[in-house]
Amino acid sequence: MIHRLRRVFLALLAGTAVAAAGPMLYSITSLDGGDFSLSSISPAGQLNMLFPLGAGFTGGLAFDPSSNLFYAVSSDENAASTLNSISWTGEVTPLFSLGYGFFGGLAYAGAPGTFYAIGGDANGVQRSLYSISLAGGGSATLIEDLEDGSLSYDGGLAYAGGLYVIGSDGAHWGVYSYPPMVTAIELGGMFRSVFFPAAGGLAHDPVADSWWALAIDNQTLAPRLVNFNSSAPISTFSLSSGPTGLTFAEDLSGGPGNVPEPGSALLFALGLVAILVLRRRA
Repeated sequence: MIHRLRRVFLALLAGTAVAAAGPMLYSITSLDGGDFSLSSISPAGQLNMLFPLGAGFTGGLAFDPSSNLFYAVSSDENAASTLNSISWTGEVTPLFSLGYGFFGGLAYAGAPGTFYAIGGDANGVQRSLYSISLAGGGSATLIEDLEDGSLSYDGGLAYAGGLYVIGSDGAHWGVYSYPPMVTAIELGGMFRSVFFPAAGGLAHDPVADSWWALAIDNQTLAPRLVNFNSSAPISTFSLSSGPTGLTFAEDLSGGPGNVPEPGSALLFALGLVAILVLRRRA
């Protein structure tokens, strides 16, 4: 009997380890385009609003594992853009000014305190690629204007060993790798945020080797979340509120944000039931 209980307990522990929380998908969401919140997104496309951020958070979202913080771009009514840090407890800290018109997205650049961002060129087209560094109080440096201005790159960007951005001519959307600027994946549909001007979202899942992106339904203009790989869509979910920016993140502090997924709780419940059944039989 003791051996049977031990086997059940060990199986329960193993199952819990498998179901333990890992990096989740996060976005900035809003019901009306006025006030924004940080939200998590489940693998089934379910939004969970965590805490409010304030107004104007339409420039993208990124996560830096070295600081265990989110970073997001906000803009005021005059399009003056600011880089902000966001803690897991909901503390929003404005860091420094980026300039004007940063509505193209934000991505962690793979090294501590470094990011990529896309802002508007002289004509307001979202194609000016910047590098951002937190060192020395923070700075944003123009790398170059992408292409000739015939495409707008406001569909989101992500770093996956290199930079990937979603660009569009207004009728067709695609994922482009940089440098050089080369079409990586052709996309069907509208891949951007429902809010304008506002960054769309792109995030790479290295475990599944797939991509997640924000899109808009062609008929209803409702927000959607699309999971795809290099050849075809995998799944599409309707979202209950409008999002901007996407990033994978995991609370590395072991604090309240680092909790088991619902699957873990279910396994615990099933394990307890199994133990009670074995005891009654004994």
